[in-house]
Amino acid sequence: MFSHWCSGSLFNLYDGRITRHHFEQAVGYLDNEIINIESDFETIPAENGLIWESIGLMDTHSINSVDAILLCSALDIADDLRNKKNELVLIASDQRLLRAAQTEGLLCFNPETNSQEMLVNWIATQ
Repeated sequence: MFSHWCSGSLFNLYDGRITRHHFEQAVGYLDNEIINIESDFETIPAENGLIWESIGLMDTHSINSVDAILLCSALDIADDLRNKKNELVLIASDQRLLRAAQTEGLLCFNPETNSQEMLVNWIATQ
């Protein structure tokens, strides 16, 4: 995920969408909030099986590797939740990821286009 964030941020820096100052500020925030050993942020290692399983999703849905791993994880979690009569809602704004998740049967919420009322209604029905 870090490499995905870094490459996107560097792209934005190089094409002029953000300044060097803002890029360095974002890297500092990332370091303080996530990478710093004393951070409360918890990382979850990706098991080899998850990585291998996600390759098929990359091919099927034309999504990048990070999105495929995220989707694969979400599908596994959704299966566990459904066994307990609960439902997972994937929240994202990436259109390819959302299309792939919907195709795979997940409820999806896009905070850029969906209303908060829609999300509240989903939660209320659980």
